[in-house]
Formats: sequence, C-alpha cells, structure tokens
Amino acid sequence: MGTNGHDGDAVVEDGDHDGDDGPAFEETAAADSDAVLSCPNCEFRSPVTAVSLRRGDACPDCRAGYLVTERNP
Repeated sequence: MGTNGHDGDAVVEDGDHDGDDGPAFEETAAADSDAVLSCPNCEFRSPVTAVSLRRGDACPDCRAGYLVTERNP
C-alpha cells in the first residue's frame, strides 16, 4: 500500500513516524524506587517516582544543569 489508502486517507507505513515515542512503559514503570534525580549545578533533588522529569532533562530549578539519576544511600 502506498501513502494513500483506498478512500484517499493518508496511511503511515510501519516504521514511519514523526518523532520519538519515549521510553517504553515497562522501562518507566520499572524505575528504581530508591533512585533520585539530581542536578549537579544546584541543590535540586527529587525521587524518580515523584516527578514527570527524566534523566537528561533541564533542571527545573536552575535551568542550567541537566538531571542525572543517582541511588539514595
């Protein structure tokens, strides 16, 4: 089938999509409950399970650093 269906509607072939689908649900659901997101540039720290942020996101406090994942001691 091409880019058009029988009735003229656009059809997206398998593997064709516009963006990143993000991590799989299992990956985010299996986040370690002892892990925290922290910013190396400021004092921001938050449990991974408490926020919708992910590793690599810009820090919501200082906006200069990027979040890293650490284990709680």
